[in-house]
Formats: sequence, structure tokens, C-alpha cells
Amino acid sequence: MKNNKYELQFNKLFNSVRTYRNVSLKAACYGLCSESMMYYIESGERLPGYQLRNRIMARLGISSEEYEDFLQYDEYDRWLECQKLISAVETLDVKSADRLIESLLTSLEPDNIVELQFLLEIQGRIMELKEVAWENIMQKYEEAVNATLPNINLLTIKNYLLSPEEYYVILRYLRARGKIKKLTDKSYLIHAYKNICESITNSYFQDYALSKVYPMAVCYWYEYVRDEASLLSDFSIILWKNSEKALKSLRNAKRHYYIADLLNARKELRNTLSKHDFVESSKDKELEKLFRDAFNYLYSTFNIDPSMNYACYIYNGSQINCIADVIRSRRLLYGFTQQQLADGICSVKTIRRIEKKQMRPQQFVVKQLFKKLGVATDYNRAAIITNNYADIQLYNNLRSYYINCFFAFDYFFVKLKKES
Repeated sequence: MKNNKYELQFNKLFNSVRTYRNVSLKAACYGLCSESMMYYIESGERLPGYQLRNRIMARLGISSEEYEDFLQYDEYDRWLECQKLISAVETLDVKSADRLIESLLTSLEPDNIVELQFLLEIQGRIMELKEVAWENIMQKYEEAVNATLPNINLLTIKNYLLSPEEYYVILRYLRARGKIKKLTDKSYLIHAYKNICESITNSYFQDYALSKVYPMAVCYWYEYVRDEASLLSDFSIILWKNSEKALKSLRNAKRHYYIADLLNARKELRNTLSKHDFVESSKDKELEKLFRDAFNYLYSTFNIDPSMNYACYIYNGSQINCIADVIRSRRLLYGFTQQQLADGICSVKTIRRIEKKQMRPQQFVVKQLFKKLGVATDYNRAAIITNNYADIQLYNNLRSYYINCFFAFDYFFVKLKKES
């Protein structure tokens, strides 16, 4: 039977993307689960939790921001606790962050390695806030890396399939490692940063995902080279080229992650590059100065810290909804009584218990209730609902062309108006 929009299934979309990308099951599941488990997931015999589901797709270049996730009430409550933890870190509330992370770690399901990685990375940030020794901070970030990437070789990182979140944790680890002055592994760190930047730019990431980690990688690489002054001259040109591409990724995604650090790095690199045969138009230099001044003005006017060190933007993901809340709100919106909604699906008692968050409804019940309420289940695209990745690519390309044409025409008419 042909699928309709209510029968969109994660396993079919995963298979479509994996086949389109020509990615093996082994590469997709590395560090996350066994190859046999991934086979069961792709065949539809097992449905992974939303965190593992989103991590798998992120490795294949599909951002979770494009989807909605429907969680059982207990999963939703835990997600809310994680949001509280993120807020505590971003507001530098160490006491609350410590309390929340201890509670979340104590109640963590043993096989939820994706959330474990998140919690360990947050612990590393809290340690930075407490000004713990960099050796200990590095060990915590290394533990976070190993949660989903055991025994990864950063010098051959291009051979792995990673998500933006995993690149992010690796970069936190490398930065901490570079702070330990007694370590004499300069060559390793330089090549690790170089390989990571190349790996990110050659990944399947679209603009938004790319903007989350590429500017960060370039800034951390520059920070390390700058602190090791003898290395700066040797790597100034390649860093400059990477910084240009990082700025482009931000512009394409319309984001400003690490923009202050990136622009300051480029300002400092110019002084080093003046010793080389470096040519930059005065117009480009002036435009970048105006850009930098504008951001500095905004940061100072609105009292915003330009540093991204404690910003948890990397964990901005899919739109999260509680199944119980969706069922209740949509039922009221449609004017259904609980009896009318239950007819032909389940008992009225079940509907009452679901809406009061007293039970976890079975998946087939949720699907039938959502279908009656006009809600698409499973892995739901916000803009286009399909199991075929080629269709998604076509949609994204058309959308990109439309936006580019719109801005091109807009620029043309503004310029024409000024000249007239």
C-alpha cells in the first residue's frame, strides 16, 4: 500500500538518505550501537529513541532543526530538565548546574550514550567555570568524546562519519589539551585542527549545521597557533583561507556563531600576512571593519557577552512536543469530546489517563489518535513530508535558489532606486 503523510517512518527515511549518501551501516552506527542493531533499526524492527534517531541523521547531514519530535510525558519532563541545565550553564549559575547534572546523571539510562556525552561535555564547562586544572578538564572532555567515539583517531578523522555535536565535543577537548603547557604535542594539535577543518568542510552538513562547528574550529585553531607565536607565521595563510570560508558559512546560514572571535582573528592575521605577498582589496578590509564595529556596537549596547564559550547553541535541536499535550490541545481545538476521540481507537479511560500524563500510550494508539487529529507522526519534516531523500534535496535546492534570487532582485532594485 502506498504511504500517505501519516505513515512517514524513520527507518525508510534513514535508508533513503544512507543509500543516497552511499554510507555503510558500519559507518553510520560507529560508537552508537552494533551493526546488527542498526540493521534492525533500518528494517523497521526497532525504533530508536529520539536522541539516537537525531544523532544518526545528524551524521548523515540531516539537521534535527527540520523536524518535530513527539515524546512521552516522562521523556518530555527529562528534556525540560536538560533545558534547565543548559540555561544554568549559559547564565553561569554553577550551583544550579551542579545540582541538575548530578540528578540527570544519577537517573540516566545506561544505554543512552548520546545524553551521556551531552552531560559529560556540560560537566567540562562547569569545571572551566570553577577554574579546575586544565588536565582534569581535558580528561572530562576526553570522556565525553569516547562516549560515542571510542578510540577515534583525530589524525584520520576524515574516515569517520560525525555529527556537529561530536565535532563540537572534540574541539572542546582539543582546546583544553592545548591549554596544558607542559604537553609537547604541538605537531599533533596542529594537524588535528587542520584535519578537523578539512573533515567538516567535506562533510554532508548543510549551511546551518556547518555554521555551528566550522567557525568554532577555525577560531580554536587560530587561538592555539597564536599562543604558540613561533607557529603563527607558518600557518597564517591557511588560517586566513579557512576564516574566509567560515565567514561564508555564517553568511549562508544567517548565523553569528563565534563571529566576534573570527573577525578579531582576521584582524590580527592581517598583521602577520603583511610580511607575505598578501593582497586584499581596501574595500574588503573596510567592509569587514564596518562589520566588526557593528557587532561590537550591538554587543555593548545590549550588554551581550560576545564570547561563545558557555553558549549551548549546539544543542538547539528539533521542536520538542509532549504527546499528552498535543493530544489534549488538538482535541480541544477540533472540539472533540474524549469519547469522540476514543471511538474506534481506545477506551475513554485511556484518553483521560494520557491527557493527565498517567500512562505512556503504545505507539500504534498514538498513531491512530494523531491521524484522527491531523498530526503527522514518526519522523516529521516541518516543511515537506517524504521518505525520499532525493525529494528533500530537490526541495532544499529550489528553496535555496528562490532565496538567492529574491535577495539578488532585492539588491538590484535597491541599487537602482539609489542611482535614480
